[in-house]
Amino acid sequence: MRLTERFQDVLWIDANEYQLDLSFDNILRIHELKDDLEIDDKTRIELMFQMLVGSDLDLTLEQKVETIEYIFSEFVTKEKVQEKADTEDSSEETEQNKPKSYDLNKDADYIFASFFMDYGIDLIEKQGALHWRKFIALLNGLSEKTPFMQVIKIRTMEVPKANKHNQEERKRIKKLKRIYALERDEEDGNQVFDDMVNAFGGRPEGGE
Repeated sequence: MRLTERFQDVLWIDANEYQLDLSFDNILRIHELKDDLEIDDKTRIELMFQMLVGSDLDLTLEQKVETIEYIFSEFVTKEKVQEKADTEDSSEETEQNKPKSYDLNKDADYIFASFFMDYGIDLIEKQGALHWRKFIALLNGLSEKTPFMQVIKIRTMEVPKANKHNQEERKRIKKLKRIYALERDEEDGNQVFDDMVNAFGGRPEGGE
């Protein structure tokens, strides 16, 4: 993003101009829609096109797919979340193999709290108003003290190799990684619940 440019969120189709909806919440809803397996592909494409272009044009399904891909490549994905985790090897192969450290939808609570902490911005009140590119710029500028950045730090930190001095530290890091993991199986989920219960003083008498 350049400070000397204005956002030209306009798409031309058959000599007609269409204003795109690139508010941050609309883009996030589209990402949610992409992952919704209960909706068939045709319906998903129709909904995504309507959400972005705001008009039910007489286009084939293939044309709508191409239009959506063009919008994302030219207007959306050029602005990316910067990975702030320290790494010595930033090669393309390493980037592809490393696990995700964040999810814009699953981490919504942390992002909301972080924007309010750093900028005093209530993202709920900014729905429909805050542009996607501004949202990403602000997200990338969050300070290390914010909940979102602290969670990313936990997810990306390495568990040190075991020695006779760091057993408690290894246990602490592993517990934090379980609590803030993006993906958990049932066993991990039960362990996270136990960790949270213990953190608040253990189970009450008579508990399972």
